[in-house]
Amino acid sequence: MITMTCTVTCHYGTLQGTQEKQCTAFYNVPYAKGNGRFRYAIAPDAWQGVYDATKPGAIFPQKRSRLYTIMGEQENLPQDENAFTLNIWTPDTKGSYPVCIWIHGGRWLTGGAGLSWYHGSNLAHQNLVVVSVQYRLGVLGNLYQPEISDGNLAVHDLISAILWIKENISAFGGDTGQITIAGQSAGAWYTVILLGIEQLRGTFQRAILCSFPGGVTPLCKNDAAKMSQLLLNELHITNVHELATISAQDLLNAESKVSEEMQRRKNQMMEPVFLPYADSIYVQKDIIKAAAENSQGSLQLMTGITAQETMAFLNDSSIADHNKVYQTIVQISTQHIFLNPTIALLNQFSAQGNAVYAYHFAYPCKNTKIQACHCIDLPFIFGNFDCWESAPMCHFDSTEETQALSTNLQSSLIQFMKEGIPDNQAASFWPQYDKTERKALQFWHHCKPYKLTNRPLIQLQIHCFLFISKCKSLWYTATHKL
Repeated sequence: MITMTCTVTCHYGTLQGTQEKQCTAFYNVPYAKGNGRFRYAIAPDAWQGVYDATKPGAIFPQKRSRLYTIMGEQENLPQDENAFTLNIWTPDTKGSYPVCIWIHGGRWLTGGAGLSWYHGSNLAHQNLVVVSVQYRLGVLGNLYQPEISDGNLAVHDLISAILWIKENISAFGGDTGQITIAGQSAGAWYTVILLGIEQLRGTFQRAILCSFPGGVTPLCKNDAAKMSQLLLNELHITNVHELATISAQDLLNAESKVSEEMQRRKNQMMEPVFLPYADSIYVQKDIIKAAAENSQGSLQLMTGITAQETMAFLNDSSIADHNKVYQTIVQISTQHIFLNPTIALLNQFSAQGNAVYAYHFAYPCKNTKIQACHCIDLPFIFGNFDCWESAPMCHFDSTEETQALSTNLQSSLIQFMKEGIPDNQAASFWPQYDKTERKALQFWHHCKPYKLTNRPLIQLQIHCFLFISKCKSLWYTATHKL
């Protein structure tokens, strides 16, 4: 079998890509260069000769994903602390096509741009340039420790990637005047942060947020420092400079212990992890408000959630065996972590004069403990069910129906990235969202109008949970000093 190749010359040198599904793919393209652990990455070096961009490269260090119970096991790609790379799929390097920048999820701890789940070939051959980027994860991406790390490293990684794309994507057939930034889960969360950075204003014309976990907020500096101290305690380290030389695996093992201890201290619905902290420069305390205000009414936004988001995190717990209790906890946690902040985001962007659209993905898999869980929309968006064969969430009743739904959702998103309006011939009218009506489009067995509603009873249960959690947190921290 003959593999077709294609070369492109960008600001840093010439790259050789590979032909893939009616488009050309360029893998493992360096957007930055490591400058030492816990340091901000710097501009990549130019190279001589032709850079081999025909295969996916390494991903950043990480442990097993906790979402394997729904997504299956991810590919065993090599891991490297200097995996500052991105991947590009283009229909024609000589063209000028709209660009989609995809930021992967993974609970801030796992994932990578080179995983086949996020390959953009099925989107690119529909006249779109797709770029998937990766960033440092967990403790290696978000440790805040004076003398060692200024924190928010992952945010700076993504800024570096965005600036690289802005400078170079035209060489790959991309139109810098038509850029959509998109992400799912933690990737959607980082996307909101990027939308709030004044330095990047005007870089993006559109944004797509899939399952934005806005109920998780940036750490305050005090909590970021506490997590750092817990890490030092777990590693039995007194000299902070040892963090720069200890093995990545030891850091990741300690990271898990720190999250468990921080959960006992905070009693949050989602276990705390090493997150960016609010530095008031790049990361604001209220990332939704910052993003909406920075948009200045010049952005088109689409955002959506799945019907049972948190089943992805709870399906293998003992509580899942008690259906009524399980369903109640899923409703409470989904509304608090995903629905409420999504509505707040839509309201604030709409109030700024942005055109906003919403969707509700409710198509369930066969497993009643998983249903329409977090991540289930990913194979529909990328149209790559063959990459999800081991995923329990992808066991559906009808192949034809799932494929038709994928075509429908995919074409709507592509239309939005090209025109700023998600309507297409396959979908019924997709109304623009407004604060009063809260109209969305529901993707189920058939597309139909839907209203995003946060139920008052569930809201009361959330308030009760948060009050009890705060009391427990105060008691625990009073009796367990650092």
